[in-house]
Amino acid sequence: MASGAGSGSPMTLQECVRSALEENPQYRAALEGTVSASETADAARAPYYPEVSFQMAYQRFQTHIFLPNSLDIPLISPIVGPVDSNGISVSAAYTLFDSGARKAAAQQGIMGREAALEGAAQSREEVAFGVHRAFFALLAAQEARGVAELSLKRSEEHLKLAQARKEAGAVPLADVLRARVEAGNARLALVQAEGNLAVARGNLNAAMGRSPDEPLQLEPPGGEARAPEPSSAEADFQRAAGLRPELKAASDLVEARRAAVASARSAYGPRLLAMAKYGRLDSDYFPQDEDWAVGVTFQVPLFSYARSHTLARARSELAREELNRKKLEISVRQEVWNARSEVERAWSSIAAARTLAADAAESLRMARERYAAGAGTVTDLLDAETNRASSDLALVSADCAYRMALSALKKAMGELAR
Repeated sequence: MASGAGSGSPMTLQECVRSALEENPQYRAALEGTVSASETADAARAPYYPEVSFQMAYQRFQTHIFLPNSLDIPLISPIVGPVDSNGISVSAAYTLFDSGARKAAAQQGIMGREAALEGAAQSREEVAFGVHRAFFALLAAQEARGVAELSLKRSEEHLKLAQARKEAGAVPLADVLRARVEAGNARLALVQAEGNLAVARGNLNAAMGRSPDEPLQLEPPGGEARAPEPSSAEADFQRAAGLRPELKAASDLVEARRAAVASARSAYGPRLLAMAKYGRLDSDYFPQDEDWAVGVTFQVPLFSYARSHTLARARSELAREELNRKKLEISVRQEVWNARSEVERAWSSIAAARTLAADAAESLRMARERYAAGAGTVTDLLDAETNRASSDLALVSADCAYRMALSALKKAMGELAR
């Protein structure tokens, strides 16, 4: 295949994919999502650690003390204040037992992080597949331009041949006019091929996260397309089930929902909390009197209107995620099956297109020789040229479709960007 126009060293398919993963904003955004999910997972482990706080407080207050009638002493005022209160303290609190709430929250965070990582892997596959499609489309556009150039060259040679025979009085002017029209059509086809090439180059640049107008050269894969390796459909299904990031992310979401059910269920269980506080409290600006407390709190929830509904919602969301995972498994199996079928069809098309191109080339050679010898008509020659150009384009299209089908099968298997 011909190399693309532009400056710089030609890029292989792997280099284009690598550049896309470095520059494409879709994949970079997915990576940022994994950072966010990782921080969320770490934050979910907070209940396993004590909470420590430092406090400084000042207030000036006045309050009324309600004394019993038996202590109603005229000389003692029931009003306290106004007085200053200055305090400084350090306090700590720690959850000793919470019926599994913090374990469930930590599990939710871990599964959310894993799902985000698989989401980034899925984005990586999608970006790589977009590059594969644009890469092979550009190669096909370059090949199509080459076919158009050769077709134009042959058409101009046919025009010269017709003009020479016209000058020799062997053919009428109509032959020259028909050959001239055919050359004009070939020139128009070349213009269209150039336009398609520019669009394909812009598409590949965009897939790589670059400006569409950047110069770009490609290094085509070496050798002709080869037959696909034989494999069973079930083996491909099982491999895809183990590699597809969407399926892994779906399983992670199911586990996260299970943790959410456990968290909602923990609202029915008791909690045991420990706390400690030490500081100074006084009316002076620098407090001198000690102020401390140590204790344990045991809580048993007796009634909460929301907890039963929260648990029911968590169970419903778990059932939904399990169904979504099942639906995704079916979708992946269908995608693998369709990709396998497309590879087989595309390979058969290549074999047919190769035979067609060889026959069309031989037919054109014979038609040219017959016309030059006066044994054939210009119609036969121009029809043979049209068939040759069409068969060459069909071979280019079949080759591109086959390479794209192979890439689609790898994506369906979850191994395109590995």
